[in-house]
Amino acid sequence: MARASEDFVVVVDGSKMVGSLGRGPLPVEIEPFGWEVTLRSLASLGCEPELRMDQEDPERPYVTEGGHYTADCRFPSIADPDALEGEIKGIPGALECGLFVGLAREVVVGRSGGTEVLRDE
Repeated sequence: MARASEDFVVVVDGSKMVGSLGRGPLPVEIEPFGWEVTLRSLASLGCEPELRMDQEDPERPYVTEGGHYTADCRFPSIADPDALEGEIKGIPGALECGLFVGLAREVVVGRSGGTEVLRDE
């Protein structure tokens, strides 16, 4: 949806803002078929991938609206988001990731003291 949008605005709470990428898990949407192989391929990029489980039934994977699974990938750091996004999308079974490189024109950050708008100039 983000790539098909004319304008893409990201809205986050202040806790999502970090000095460098890699402090939290990077979500990667993956195909259910062969998910184990996809996780191993993601790990070869230097992360610790973990299949996201359903909160209501922790024995089952979380399923997105599109019928896919989500891998939460913990990287020590992400120095080159553009290159990493390309590597992830080159893995069979990896569909999208939460980097959204070059897509957002604005980021709206909600903080306890108000709202901050960051723009791509």
